[in-house]
Amino acid sequence: MSPSFRDHRFLLALSAAISLALATSAEANVRTTIPGSACEEGGIFPGANNTQHIRHGNGHSFEYVADVDDGVGIPVECPLNRNLPLSTAGLSDLEVVVEGHPTATRQVICSAFSMRPDGTVVDVAFRSVNIPPAAFVTLDFGKDINMSVPKGIYHLSCQLPPHVEIHSVYHSEEEN
Repeated sequence: MSPSFRDHRFLLALSAAISLALATSAEANVRTTIPGSACEEGGIFPGANNTQHIRHGNGHSFEYVADVDDGVGIPVECPLNRNLPLSTAGLSDLEVVVEGHPTATRQVICSAFSMRPDGTVVDVAFRSVNIPPAAFVTLDFGKDINMSVPKGIYHLSCQLPPHVEIHSVYHSEEEN
């Protein structure tokens, strides 16, 4: 029994739908937001006589609280999960939302890295912003981390002054 014209049309439509689905999945764009509370203190506390504390505000933010406000702060590391480990396109967007000191303008400096599995740097971008008192500011890296290597890692490091909070970190990866 030979297949009918209708069967050929059905198979052609099915083949086109599968091809479209495969092409769409090959151009994936994965977006991830992490709370600031996922960040961790990344170095030795400055000043031997200061008593410093880390606070995860409302379970979602990261704040460095110091008995003595030196205005400098501590290094903070935030994980950037790699969702497309074989892509070499890098990040299509990276944004860090921070809240300023309650009463004083403070500077936040952040560095974003794309690294090989052995830790050597492939790409790096820097952002610095002066945050007015109690204001929310976004450090927007855009597409500045636009390359990576298969199975590499992304890393975000910020210098967080006392009483300044990281609320969230958003990043987007594209597959090439």
